[in-house]
Amino acid sequence: MYYLFEPKRVDWQDTMLCGKCFEQPSLEYLKIWDSISPLTGQNLQFGFSLPADVPVFDNIRTWHRYNLYSPKLMAILRNTTINFEAFPARVIVGKQEIDAKYEVFRLLEENECLAHEKTSFNTWELGKQQIKLITQPVYTQTFLSSGILLSRIAGFKNDVVIHEDLKKVFEDQGITGCDFSLRRPDKSQLGSK
Repeated sequence: MYYLFEPKRVDWQDTMLCGKCFEQPSLEYLKIWDSISPLTGQNLQFGFSLPADVPVFDNIRTWHRYNLYSPKLMAILRNTTINFEAFPARVIVGKQEIDAKYEVFRLLEENECLAHEKTSFNTWELGKQQIKLITQPVYTQTFLSSGILLSRIAGFKNDVVIHEDLKKVFEDQGITGCDFSLRRPDKSQLGSK
């Protein structure tokens, strides 16, 4: 079984808790960030800030396209066959840099996961761009039998699926800040908590 995988949404003092990026690579790297082409050999630096006195999770949601993972979460991922790369990130909570060596995780696996004709989507216009959000994924039999642990969904650069075996490892190891869902809310539920 597969789940949609993303950082958990945490409301903190009437706002969604997200790491704010204050240091990132130049625009030339950002142009290819969403691809699955490796950036290996590059000395990319990242920095994120969080408000003072917030809980710090293993998987920190950011306002950007970056996945910010703790050393504990990265150790689990490094012990798998998942194709990824990671870059060091400084994390500042309030005015204090934390000692834990977080990393920006970049998944380099993308697969045709969805049976599009059976999958449900929400779509809406944002300016001249059409946004399409997966609400009820239905996976192809080929993908279901693949055993792939973690993958981007082809055509949906920000959507990632996780296999139930890896999800169980995360839960058994007490990894925090992760949301595993079989489906997302539809349009009628998007504004509600």
